[in-house]
Amino acid sequence: MNNPVNPSTTLGALCKRYWDFICFEQPLSAIFAGQKTVDDVLFRESLKDYERRAASAKAFRAELAAIPFESLQGQDRISHRLLDHDLKIIIQAYDAKDYLRPSLYPLGPESMLNYWADASSFTCVDDAAD
Repeated sequence: MNNPVNPSTTLGALCKRYWDFICFEQPLSAIFAGQKTVDDVLFRESLKDYERRAASAKAFRAELAAIPFESLQGQDRISHRLLDHDLKIIIQAYDAKDYLRPSLYPLGPESMLNYWADASSFTCVDDAAD
């Protein structure tokens, strides 16, 4: 006997995978949220990074589209819409060639390091070194 797929559970798993994806693609966001990062990279801003993100966002959107919105309730409906919105922004950033944008002081990556360092919490010396 087949177990029916629960749309809420499917959405939850997709959101978790998306969060893991964001933690890899935006290491400073992960650090700010108290998550460990997989390497010592702080910014992923090359053309290849944008291409990878856009391709992943398109794949996530296809999975999201397969989850019937009408079958969701409450917070799940909000999560569905927010995830779709975030994924569209990633795709639009690639389509708009954001990888060509210059870093403009004080809004570029070099100035954000101080902000992120001040906003991050560290529980041990290893966290600070990371």
